[in-house]
Amino acid sequence: MEGVGDDNRSSIEELVDYLSQHFYEAELSLALFTAAVTSYRCDSLLKPFPPMYIVDGEPDISALAADVKSIPCLKQLAAGKLSISSQLADLLLWVVKYRKTKLKHLPSSSFEELTKQTGKYLPMGNPQHLYELQFNEQSEAAFTNLAADRKVFCAFHGSRLENFFSILHHGLCGHMNKTSLFGEGTYLSTEPSVAANFSPWGHTGRSATQSVFGHSMSVLALCEVIDDPSVKHSFDSEKVDRKAPNSMGGDVPDKYVVVTNNDMLRVKYLLVYSEARKSHDSSGAESTPTPSLVTRLLRKHGYWLSLFFYVFVLLLIGLFNSKSFWRQVRRLYENTFDSLGWSGSDSSW
Repeated sequence: MEGVGDDNRSSIEELVDYLSQHFYEAELSLALFTAAVTSYRCDSLLKPFPPMYIVDGEPDISALAADVKSIPCLKQLAAGKLSISSQLADLLLWVVKYRKTKLKHLPSSSFEELTKQTGKYLPMGNPQHLYELQFNEQSEAAFTNLAADRKVFCAFHGSRLENFFSILHHGLCGHMNKTSLFGEGTYLSTEPSVAANFSPWGHTGRSATQSVFGHSMSVLALCEVIDDPSVKHSFDSEKVDRKAPNSMGGDVPDKYVVVTNNDMLRVKYLLVYSEARKSHDSSGAESTPTPSLVTRLLRKHGYWLSLFFYVFVLLLIGLFNSKSFWRQVRRLYENTFDSLGWSGSDSSW
């Protein structure tokens, strides 16, 4: 990469200043962005697309991907130990700073307060990081006015890691979801364990030495939902209409929520589960330990490994209960002894 020159000094200084004050916010913004860029669906996930990589009205994905690979460790960058090009500095500023919705990294004590507020226990354990989404005055006023005297409840939303870059910019949009069994809209759950099933561990697109989150992470969104007629759920006995448009499965089942009006919900918190744990090397600097291969495989392919094991056990049960299987075993046993000249009834060797 090019060294820092006079022509890009202002953008570098702005970036370093932001990193020094909002390091963990920048880390999450970058991790969600690189997860989207390195996904095979990057062309549909990058909404918005970095304007500095649009050439003649077309997104230059290859140039963006190449520059993303050269993004260094933000901690070293904040310390002034590294030099980057002006274009890379502009990209990082766009990713971590220029967004209508701001991130705020909360201390671990805030999670206990949040647990009391929602009244929900997280079976997957406490997240390593907790972020609050802070909205501008216009967005805050619009949501408050819509809520008025209506009930506002909390619900969880799970999604693949690479989807959260768009969610951070645009919120949860029902029209961007595929129509599912219980109709059109954004699916949430009042139980975090249910929503967590839809938030598998995903690659951050960063190495363990580059990111505080390590190789992979999982994000769970905690949303505020206005109890409007367009919000379908079954936990309120007074709610008559519990069926979303174009539902093939009937009423929305217990513990699920389907929001058909985007204005009736907003993401308020992001619960981040990462493989990284803070440790210190001999020099006293923070480092991120690399999990074992088995751990990474379980996190990435846990669902499919569980499904394979389940099918394997069913297959074994079926074989052991099969008379034809045991006839084949007995025939193989007899043929083996006959070929060796042994009698199946002779116990001597």
